[in-house]
Amino acid sequence: MLGVPALRLTGALLAAVDPRTDLEAARVAGMFFLARVWEGADDLGPVLALLGPVWRADPRPRRPAAQADLAMALHRRHECTGSAADLDEAVELCRLAVGASGPRRPAVVAALAVVLRGRSGLRGDPVELDDAIRLGRVALDATEPDDPAWPDRAANLAIALRHRAEATGDRRAADVAAAGARAALAAAGAGR
Repeated sequence: MLGVPALRLTGALLAAVDPRTDLEAARVAGMFFLARVWEGADDLGPVLALLGPVWRADPRPRRPAAQADLAMALHRRHECTGSAADLDEAVELCRLAVGASGPRRPAVVAALAVVLRGRSGLRGDPVELDDAIRLGRVALDATEPDDPAWPDRAANLAIALRHRAEATGDRRAADVAAAGARAALAAAGAGR
């Protein structure tokens, strides 16, 4: 999807500006590289190098979104490497970002739910799993059903509920997880 032409455009953008001082260019380029990682590329170095300075620079309106973007990159690297430190940093970044208000708050809450679910699986912490489920519901409730993010948020909540069902044998959680997964698939199939 993000092939050679997009890579060339991103390279041209980075050649034309200094991403250390042009934070919007750094964010755009960092998100491009993050999208490539989600498509299967395995080099998170450019993502972390570009997005790290964006959230650290603290232009308040963009900071929560940038923190969540960086947290998801760290979460992805954790999935590839097993680094608990990356997962801990991702949780911390999301917790900081959730405290801010703004139009991306549901996305930031959804990101925190995902990283907490991941860390609860790593540590076996049922409290973090409960928090992930609660926050997943908050994010889903704040998302309109026709929003393109709705299927992902519904699927992430279903995964967290499945983890609870597996950990506790809770049949109701398993049923709710299955229903949520079916709803997410149906919404994704409808092009949302």
